[in-house]
Amino acid sequence: MSIYFLCSSCNKKLRAQDKFAGKQIRCPRCDNKCPVPERQEVAEEVEDSPTEEGPLHEEGPSKKERRLRKKVKKQIAKRRLSLAWVSRGLGFHYAAMLFLMGGLAVFFLTLASEMVIMVVPVPGPTVVEVEGTESSRDKDFKVVEKVRGQSTKAMEAYAALNVACYVIAAGAFALALLLDVPSGLFCFQVPENKCRLLLLLALLLRALVIVTAFWFVAADHKRWPTLTAVFLIVGAWIVWMCYLRELAVHLDEDGISRETVRVLIMAFVNTAVTVLFLLVTFYFGLRMVFAQDLRHRFLLLASYLLLGGAFVFGGYKLSGEESLLKVILYPTGIMFLLQYLEIIGSLRLTLLRRS
Repeated sequence: MSIYFLCSSCNKKLRAQDKFAGKQIRCPRCDNKCPVPERQEVAEEVEDSPTEEGPLHEEGPSKKERRLRKKVKKQIAKRRLSLAWVSRGLGFHYAAMLFLMGGLAVFFLTLASEMVIMVVPVPGPTVVEVEGTESSRDKDFKVVEKVRGQSTKAMEAYAALNVACYVIAAGAFALALLLDVPSGLFCFQVPENKCRLLLLLALLLRALVIVTAFWFVAADHKRWPTLTAVFLIVGAWIVWMCYLRELAVHLDEDGISRETVRVLIMAFVNTAVTVLFLLVTFYFGLRMVFAQDLRHRFLLLASYLLLGGAFVFGGYKLSGEESLLKVILYPTGIMFLLQYLEIIGSLRLTLLRRS
């Protein structure tokens, strides 16, 4: 059985199941929370209300009611327009994050290839070095030493490819930054004041990051500008996640709100794991660079792989994940970015449905 009643804001006829009696539902027209009456109250209202053939329905709504309905319609249209702008802003942010992920992938792959080249030289032609000459009767014999070297052409092509990859990564970062500017402006159209305050604080912290970048270029000692930039970036991201959570609460999306908090906690854990992974990789990389012979390098590489395998297996058992691939991808930050993009996409779809 269903309960029929009218919205207290726009007078739209609503229907709810019996299990929602005494609770609140949201009106699809004006987005207002309406209490669902009990079935007995609905029956009393139906008995007391005039029929369609009565004189009240023939007279029509009063002037005050028409003015109130017009005002409500304007508010509904304004709210839908603001939610549409916020959905566009999240769309720009989604595209910016895709460009940022692509730039980071190209940058780290290029950096990893440079580390591999430092450890394993590119084979090339034999280099002949003349040490001197010896005379025997009427003939001079050259004393030579054959040394295995690196291919000049291969190294030049590799250097050109590296420069191209870094240019591509820089272009992706620039596009992400440009797309994030209209994203912030559009997301500021949210009707909730608390969301606006959080977004304003996040934009202020981002502006301070840009100022810190100029400070980094001009400063002689890079330590303090670097630490300041890191703290500002982390602070701006935390405030932005709080903005997304408040937006989900404003839209009554409790699932998205809880997922945002979970991703925020997971980001700190993921950062700690990533820092540990980079420190271990940097340590073994330095040891492999300064190793005396090839045998020592392979022993270090095998130790690094065994340590990484034990680390992944321990994370797989402790996390309870069903997929081993997810555990392997956690230190790279890919899983975190994918879940973050899923939150942005869910919020955008909700906004599109409401606008």
